[in-house]
Amino acid sequence: MSDLTRFTSGPVLLAAYTVASSLGLLMIKSGLAETTSLSLSALLQALASPTFVIGAVLYVFSFVAWIAVLAAMPLSTAYPLAMGLTLGCTSVGAAVLLGERLDAARLAGIACVFAAVVLFTIGSRR
Repeated sequence: MSDLTRFTSGPVLLAAYTVASSLGLLMIKSGLAETTSLSLSALLQALASPTFVIGAVLYVFSFVAWIAVLAAMPLSTAYPLAMGLTLGCTSVGAAVLLGERLDAARLAGIACVFAAVVLFTIGSRR
């Protein structure tokens, strides 16, 4: 793989990983919305939910995208970026789509994570 291809494919794959992982987790959680404990009957009920199944497929796709990210980017760059972006996107998505509460402390934490991702990205380009 050429350096140009690796440079452009890494960020695209990282974005695909972040979106698929975050949406997958949000949809899995949404499909489990009425489940309070993990049991065989609760799992079977979740498997009957299209939301849960699509979320699980997205989450599996995110794993495949993650493998591609690892092939395209150094681990020391990919892992912090992926974890920070996924954490922030999933938290904001949970507030918007699932009605979870984002208080000032959580918003400040997300802002710190995004600031760290920006600083890390700038540092990794030098």
